[in-house]
Amino acid sequence: MKWICEALRRMERKDEDFEKRLRKPETFRSETTGMDEKERQISAGIAAGAGSFAAILLRVIGGGNACMK
Repeated sequence: MKWICEALRRMERKDEDFEKRLRKPETFRSETTGMDEKERQISAGIAAGAGSFAAILLRVIGGGNACMK
């Protein structure tokens, strides 16, 4: 009876180890996805800032639509 209990404990430890190894790529993938989302947000913010700056610059130097004058 003792050897059956010990065999079951070993099997549980192997299962736990196997599950940990399976979860590692999932964790890495979710971290990578989070980084991609942050990079897109930063890019969108930079693009919005550049667009605003270009609009102000055109307004200051008088470029743009002739109907606005």
